[in-house]
Amino acid sequence: MVRVATRIEFPNDDPGPMLTHLDRWATATLTSPEAWASVLERCGQWQDYSARNQVLLASYGIATPVAGVATWDLVPSREHGRPCAVRAGEHGLPVRAPVEVPVATTSPRSRDGQHTVRAVGKHKWEVVFAEEQLARRPPPGELAWPALPAGLSGAGGHAEYTELVRQSIGRLTGRTPRTVKNPWDQLVDAAGRVPLGGRRPELRPALCRQAAWLAADRVGHADGPLPTFDPVHVRGRIRWELLADTRRAAQQLVQAFSQIAEVDLSASPLPRMAIADDRTVAPGRRNYLAPADVAALPMGVWVEAGPYTAIEWAARGMPDAVGRAGFMRVSDTGYLGVYETSEGARWRIESTRPASGRRGLLDEGEASNFVAAQKAVGVVVSDRYPTLAATVLPPAAGPAPSGVFDRQHSNWRPLTLGRDERSEQRDLTDRVRLVVAPGPGGRWDSWVLADSDIRQLPLAANSAAAKSAAETEGRRTIVQLAAQAPQLADELIHDAAAGGTLTRELLVDVIGHRLDPADRARLADPTVQAAEFAELLGATGVLTPPTTIAVLAHEHVDADQMAALIPTIGLPIADGVRALNELWDVDRVAAGQMLGATVVELRQAGCTPAEMLASHPREVLRSLDARPHTWELAAATLLEAGMPVDAAVRQLAAHAPTPDAFAVAVFTIVEDPIAAYAYSARHAQPDDLAALGERYGLDPDTAAQLLADAGTHPTTAIEALTIACSSDTATVDALAERHFNQSPTLLAPVIDLTTGAGLRAALPLPNATGIDDLARQLANLVAPTLDPPVLANHAQPEF
Repeated sequence: MVRVATRIEFPNDDPGPMLTHLDRWATATLTSPEAWASVLERCGQWQDYSARNQVLLASYGIATPVAGVATWDLVPSREHGRPCAVRAGEHGLPVRAPVEVPVATTSPRSRDGQHTVRAVGKHKWEVVFAEEQLARRPPPGELAWPALPAGLSGAGGHAEYTELVRQSIGRLTGRTPRTVKNPWDQLVDAAGRVPLGGRRPELRPALCRQAAWLAADRVGHADGPLPTFDPVHVRGRIRWELLADTRRAAQQLVQAFSQIAEVDLSASPLPRMAIADDRTVAPGRRNYLAPADVAALPMGVWVEAGPYTAIEWAARGMPDAVGRAGFMRVSDTGYLGVYETSEGARWRIESTRPASGRRGLLDEGEASNFVAAQKAVGVVVSDRYPTLAATVLPPAAGPAPSGVFDRQHSNWRPLTLGRDERSEQRDLTDRVRLVVAPGPGGRWDSWVLADSDIRQLPLAANSAAAKSAAETEGRRTIVQLAAQAPQLADELIHDAAAGGTLTRELLVDVIGHRLDPADRARLADPTVQAAEFAELLGATGVLTPPTTIAVLAHEHVDADQMAALIPTIGLPIADGVRALNELWDVDRVAAGQMLGATVVELRQAGCTPAEMLASHPREVLRSLDARPHTWELAAATLLEAGMPVDAAVRQLAAHAPTPDAFAVAVFTIVEDPIAAYAYSARHAQPDDLAALGERYGLDPDTAAQLLADAGTHPTTAIEALTIACSSDTATVDALAERHFNQSPTLLAPVIDLTTGAGLRAALPLPNATGIDDLARQLANLVAPTLDPPVLANHAQPEF
């Protein structure tokens, strides 16, 4: 029975006493690997608490679940009809608890500040009591952690666990491995990459193993005892900080397991009074946006986010996305999402409502590109919710109308809760709204709502006149707001450029005051050169690179000029490739060549494997693994990219990492073995040619005949036959005399292949050295194996 004899108190505004307490406890307690392991595992009793709170609770000398008095009062005790109760005279154990305060916060996924009253603004000390401090305790089995998914146990448990680890690594790092041969090694590596905070160092290897073991133990797949770590070589404060880092890493791994298994493995066995933070997505949810993000979105308008890399999207909870995304709010809790992927785009109908089906994901599908996905999800919503679509979705269920200066009245919609059905409203931007309604004497009222400012305009004769007056005043209001708010100025100019309504006068009105008089005059001059015009736009300091690109596209700048300007504007090369493709209709491969894009940048720009092979065959092929199936796909993709068969075979001979990879690749694209040897004879290595014959199922005599017919150099042919015949000298001699009319003794191979060391194995990795270094190493490698007369007549290798 544990009794806390003295009260433990820490001030809210001074962390010093708490740090001193932990330093003394760590110095006195964490003195051996056994003590360290005992405390580390004991902290698992409170895995629904933060890592710092877990260390604090361990320092109090307890080992059972904890809760406040009100929470224990909700748990039934062993005495029938009576709840658990804290023993009289017990002192509480302080832990840090979040406090709700009204906080004005700006969502990174929206352009409008969102005020929320359910945000965590600070922390304070609250006291809890351990189960040992109860006078009436819960019955055995009452407090239990969430059960594991059924598939993780039994005969197929290891396969399910391996797949759980594979997908969890993708959730943590943004790159899901194709296969996981050793889940333990992968889990240890993932533990080392868990972010611990801006000022915390990387987790030590021994602690990575401990964090991985704790995560594996939570799902019942930990092998052996907990790996050891000796803390005696670090001082007191470092000890408990490392302990907290280890628990934090284990929590991140378990959280990833929870998201994949759709079971909150860290849920408390006690009824927790948790604070619902509307700025975050709750664990286990499949929707992307938090409630505060959705509330910040304008109704019925597409708002774009990104572009982000695959790793950045994975960190935000979307492991399949890469590039940009678009969101449209259609109700208080529902919204539409469109995400670019490496193969096109994906649309989703999502909801932040707690009871929504599939944990916030109502429906999803795929499309060929971003715009097609926006149209596809609009069609789905129109079919499923026709009333909602009629009042929220833009015309034709497509993107929002281009430009806030569109003078058409088709964007007006009925005013919710208006005085009658003739009242209408229109959102020019997410900050400016127009309203018209019938007024006195048959005339019409109109208003402009800008943030919290409401201005009523003079009465108009009819509805059309009221709308025109409201739109004119609304456009004037937008320009005034944009001149003061850089973010709104960027949005306004981008929308006007995309909608084709941008003028030099508008540019001067919105951003001209940010330039000196001479530059402002040049900005208004339509004859200014593209390079100077781009420089003036950048000098204002408010336009983002995508907006500058949109303005230059509106100005009909030539694609070649645009390619030269993109690096100076500051747009990433991958985004530049996408911009040239979408705005100038330049093929992505050609755009990549114009910008000097690498393979990685082309992949980020959304290029297909065929397009990347067509532009950078060497870089792509050298990055592939040695599995034969990979090279089957690579060979077929080379032909899909438009490469002739003979050129494709040359590329395969130069870059295939193994003879089997070369043989299976050629076999995939060349059906006739005669043509295969004709294409390969002058470029393939002897072991490649030997593997080629085996792949086509040729006997040595047929292979020798095909080698001779293809004009293969006798030395190369005999080396290939030596490998194919398993160094049967008699057979090789007979084949050489029959098909090449030469004795093999006069054709000594450059490398003695009978020892199993071929030229490919002897050479360094292709990307390990430069061309000059590789040629020098090849000369040093070949020279000792040749007699002087043979070396003098031997042809130099081609590079």
